[in-house]
Amino acid sequence: MDEPDDRWIAATASALLAAEYENVPIAPLTSCRPGLRLETAYRIQAETVARRVAAGAGVVGHKAGATSKAIQEQPGVDEPDSGVLLDDMVLATGSTVHRSVLMQPRVEAELAFRLQSALAPGPTQAPHTGTGCL
Repeated sequence: MDEPDDRWIAATASALLAAEYENVPIAPLTSCRPGLRLETAYRIQAETVARRVAAGAGVVGHKAGATSKAIQEQPGVDEPDSGVLLDDMVLATGSTVHRSVLMQPRVEAELAFRLQSALAPGPTQAPHTGTGCL
């Protein structure tokens, strides 16, 4: 499959942010674009994070997801993934989360790292060597 261009990445980031803001689900990206590569998914993630940061959110950490084989089998991936934690994602101990703001409520333990200070010169992503996609 051909690599999506920057316009598709930007449009996809817009659609994901709109879905989050409006609290409505959208079709999985792989249903619209079979064979979506992990590198492309991370480009979309970077675009959405950049937009959230530009709008005032702050990066407070990073997370590793799909770290168990059982969780990887659900969406059909074959390796863990990573994500960025923003300050508006952090809930204080004892906070209440109302179900009405969740689209598909589930609980999954994930590894997260809270940073005391920014990484310098910045995190880099190693080249993907697996065969899976998000």
